[in-house]
Formats: sequence, C-alpha cells, structure tokens
Amino acid sequence: MTVIDKTTTFLGYRRENGRVGVRNHVIILPLDDLSNSAAEAVAHNIKGAMAIPHSYGRLQFGADLDLHFRTVIGTGCNPNVAAVVVIGIEDGWTQKVVDGIKATGKPVVGFGIEQAGGRPAGGVEGLGAGDLGSRVQVQGRDEVAALAAQFNRAADRIEALVAGQRRMFASASHELRSPLARLRMAVELLADAAPQQHALASEAGRDIEELDALVGDLLLSSRLEARPDIAHTPVDLAAIVADEATRAGATDLSSGTAELRGDPAALRRLIRNLLENARAHGQPPIEITVDTTATGLRIVVEDRGPGVPEAERERIFEAFYRPAGHREGDGGVGLGLALVRQIAALHGGVVRCEARPGGGSRFVAELPRG
Repeated sequence: MTVIDKTTTFLGYRRENGRVGVRNHVIILPLDDLSNSAAEAVAHNIKGAMAIPHSYGRLQFGADLDLHFRTVIGTGCNPNVAAVVVIGIEDGWTQKVVDGIKATGKPVVGFGIEQAGGRPAGGVEGLGAGDLGSRVQVQGRDEVAALAAQFNRAADRIEALVAGQRRMFASASHELRSPLARLRMAVELLADAAPQQHALASEAGRDIEELDALVGDLLLSSRLEARPDIAHTPVDLAAIVADEATRAGATDLSSGTAELRGDPAALRRLIRNLLENARAHGQPPIEITVDTTATGLRIVVEDRGPGVPEAERERIFEAFYRPAGHREGDGGVGLGLALVRQIAALHGGVVRCEARPGGGSRFVAELPRG
C-alpha cells in the first residue's frame, strides 16, 4: 500500500490523450454506514479525494442487499470517477464491490476495517445473524472505538426490547389457556342442553380448537427462542415418522433405521407440522420418507396438490404469512411452517420447499446427526 501524506493533491486523473481531466474524481466509497467515518477521514486527509457517505449496507438483506451492491458498484463505475477506494467492515463484501468495479477496467482498491485491525466486524455480524447478545470489543479512543461503543449501546437496547416482547408474548399466550378451556366447557354444555344448537356449538368448538392450537404454537415458539440449547438425546426418527404418518393418513416410504441426537418432542412437532401442512394445502396421496445422507438425515414430505409458486417458497416459512389466494376457511394461521424452520435451525439443520416432479409440493428437512 502506498502511503500518501496530507500535502498530496489530486488535480484529476490523466486521460489517454495526456490531458488531466478536472471533472474526474478519486472517490472514497464506504460500503456500509459503519465505514462512513473511516472514508471521511481518508478524504479529509487527501486533498482532491471525495468521500460519499450513506446510511445503507448493514441492515439490508436478500434482494435489498443485492440492490445495494449494484448501487455502490454503479457509483464507482460512473464516467466522472477516475479511481475508487472502497472501505468496508467485512472483507468479503468489500472484495465483492472491488471485483464489480474492477470488471469495468477502472482502477480500484479495497480496504477491510476488520482486516486492517478494526474491532466492530465480528459483533456486527453476530447481531445480524440473530445473536442478540453479540457485542464488539471497544479499544482505544479513536473513531472506531466510539463507533463500537455506540453499536454496543444500540445492541443493549435491542436485546432488552426483544426480551421484554418475548416475555409479554409468552405470558399472554399462557394466560389465554384458561379462558379457552372455560369456553370449551361452556360450548360442550350448551350442545348437551340445547340439541337444536348442536351445529352452532360444533362450529364454535372448532374455532376454540383453532385458537387453542394457535396459543400452543405461540408458547412453543417462545420456549424454543428462550432455550436455544435444546436437549440432545438419542431419537429414533424412523419410529416417529411411522407414528405421525399413521396419524395423518400418509404413506411412510422409509426403510431401515434413522437415528440422531436431538429433542424428541420438537422433532415430532416438525414432522407433524409438515404432514398437517400437506394434508391442509395439498392433495393425497401424501408420502413421507426419512433416509440417511453423508452428514445426517433427510425428511421428505410430498403431496399432489397445486404446489407452491416459486416466488413464495421461501416466504411460507415466515410467521403468520399466508400465500396469495389463501381463504379464511382454509385453516391455519401461518405458524406451522415457521415452527418447522425454527426447530430445524435449533438442530443445526435446514428446511426448504421444492416443486414435486409431476405436480405438487415437496418439503425437505435436512438434519445433522448431532
């Protein structure tokens, strides 16, 4: 790396014809909002260089993050930009932008704050991955240290808010159990006392059962979030699959044993939710298979229904999400598949939705042996 002192001045970048273009700039491009201070400090110390701070990068995910990358690369590729210095927290993201700008032939160099000795990267990545207890190390009294301290204060507030929300959520769900039980008893008594109201009582009973199932799902989700270190005991997954297939009227195509270490009750719920989802939204025959892979076990549930559009195959695992065309009478509140993904993740596994060859849906859960 070439060291440039404060007396250095960029008058412009020399063009192919030998003339210096006064409109050409050397820009200092921060990849994310946490790199703004570093970019502005560099630009301040080098006359003629220009920083372009912004407020994006660290809170973008998925399509938004891809759009952010394209925007940053497009800024660096602007014809009025002669050369680019990219500064980012994470080395991988920084290199991605450098490669995108370099592909146009423009001079570009990247610097990762983490690689250069900065401290925030690990904690920021941890918080972004869902570890609310993640913090960054504060060292020294420079701009990066101040930034790290500010990040930790914000992380403290976020963790406290989320913890309070979870406690209130779990308490409210638990308190709903008692009035629901009283309602169920009242409806049953009503049906016995007034046979002419039997149809109405049956409908009310089904609504109460749906509410009770929702409360149960909410409580389970809260418990899983509260205890990320679940039990890891030996589990005969093939036996659970056989039991749940019989309960759901599905065909078990498994053969042999399938054992792993995990939480038996949670794994049973994962399988039950997959089968109930296929029964509610697919069409028979419903088939389930569990087999071994090189790293663990794979559970596959297939149905012959209309399938899930490709654009919604990821979103159906979001809590309370209902696909387009979902009717109120179809049942379900959008928590079943969210719990499946949550349970799989707690076991170090993944779950996905695919199109079944020949029509229908295929749900695949892959779990390590533990």
